[in-house]
Amino acid sequence: MPFMQNPKANYRAYSISGESVPSEGWMVRDGGWIAMLTEEMLLRGEYAGADGKLTPAGAVMVFGNYNIKKDERQGSSSKHREKTIVIHCESGNPISVNSDGVMTFQCALSHPQWGLGRARGVVEGKTIRNVLTFPPELP
Repeated sequence: MPFMQNPKANYRAYSISGESVPSEGWMVRDGGWIAMLTEEMLLRGEYAGADGKLTPAGAVMVFGNYNIKKDERQGSSSKHREKTIVIHCESGNPISVNSDGVMTFQCALSHPQWGLGRARGVVEGKTIRNVLTFPPELP
């Protein structure tokens, strides 16, 4: 089914290499497609290997785009750049909420100029923290 992050969540990008992001950040519009498990399942293959991994009902896999709306108050050096930054994302594994109500996720990213990347994030209540890196290697 389709999904879209509610704009009322105030999901924002505060730091992007090579960009002059204002202190209030730029709006991140996050949306795409989501598949949800309706019952507990043993998943194998790319997500869980040959032995598989028991995955709870309600776990989701997503693919879509981060669409970062750049502020119109950019300096003259930015006026020939795109007004939005679009980054494609796909779940790196099933996403589910743990017993504390916290959801963690990791996604594979791709951008036409930056190449492949990785996102890792946490959602706790109404707060989203997400770090995107290009290239995808993480420490």
